[in-house]
Amino acid sequence: MGFILRDFSELVISWQQQFGRHDLPWQVDKSPYKVWISEIMLQQTQVETVKKYFTRFIERFPTIEALSNASEEDVMALWSGLGYYSRARNLRKTAVQLAREHGGKMPDQFDQLISLPGIGRSTAGAILSLSFGRAYPILDGNVKRVLSRVFGVKEVANTALGLRRLWSLAEKNLPASDADIYTQGLMDLGATICVHKVPRCEICPLIKRCYAGNHGEQRILPVSKKRNPPVKKELYVAVFKCSEHLLFEKTPHSGVWPGLWHFIHLDAIENNTVKNFSNDVGLMIHRLGDTSVFKYRLTHVEYEVFVRVIDVDRVNFNSRSANYQWFEMADVGRIGTPRLVEKIINMKL
Repeated sequence: MGFILRDFSELVISWQQQFGRHDLPWQVDKSPYKVWISEIMLQQTQVETVKKYFTRFIERFPTIEALSNASEEDVMALWSGLGYYSRARNLRKTAVQLAREHGGKMPDQFDQLISLPGIGRSTAGAILSLSFGRAYPILDGNVKRVLSRVFGVKEVANTALGLRRLWSLAEKNLPASDADIYTQGLMDLGATICVHKVPRCEICPLIKRCYAGNHGEQRILPVSKKRNPPVKKELYVAVFKCSEHLLFEKTPHSGVWPGLWHFIHLDAIENNTVKNFSNDVGLMIHRLGDTSVFKYRLTHVEYEVFVRVIDVDRVNFNSRSANYQWFEMADVGRIGTPRLVEKIINMKL
């Protein structure tokens, strides 16, 4: 099909005004700040998951200035469980830069936006169109799916060739006005109608113009690369418990859970390994619990997780234990932890 459908944007705008989403948390008292936070949270994350995180985040950091003054620990605590933690660090870095260089306001210029940490072409386009009504294209996962199906894009979506084709379509089909409604409409269509597995073609406003819908290729488009099977690994987790306190270790800013607090990861979970660690950091063991085993999946890795709870006396750590810290169980939700910690607590404690 061609690059342009004459009434494409008009159909999207009309549909959004009547049937689109109008009550998402970031649409209430909409601001460039709220749009930015929501767009970062929505990267690789479903709307229903983002809603509760967004509300808590805005309550805690209602302005760019408030976010710029926050510690990384505070930001990571509110992000715990949302994944892709570099997003949270970039939010704080950007807030600091905005406070220092832009008077605590979100720029309305494309070049300024994409120079900020964590803001790429699509996020910048979303901020400009949704917040300022400027005609800039976006290309998130939902929009890729809509454009690929409507225009019959046969190139693999996330390759250089496929992205060039999709960006060209996104640019050429921008409306002359109502860019904010159009952009929201594209995202809404992808999220609620032109969904991944079972698209609701019967109520789609674009069905008469849709290549995939008219050729039965909804399951084929967008074309994606074959995913490699997840790498399988083993993870040995020791949960040291003293009354209502749990022992955590903070990781460096690299690896799987950068900069987060997690339970102690060991090379093995046998008695000798646990006892050697306890001796090294000055803990006295009262009881070694049984080992539990379960599967835990990240995007490209499937862990077989081995967990033991070890009851100990709380003593002063020696000089080798600077990265370890006790937290009360009631306080764990207020520190930055991966979702795995919550899963273990719900299972074992």
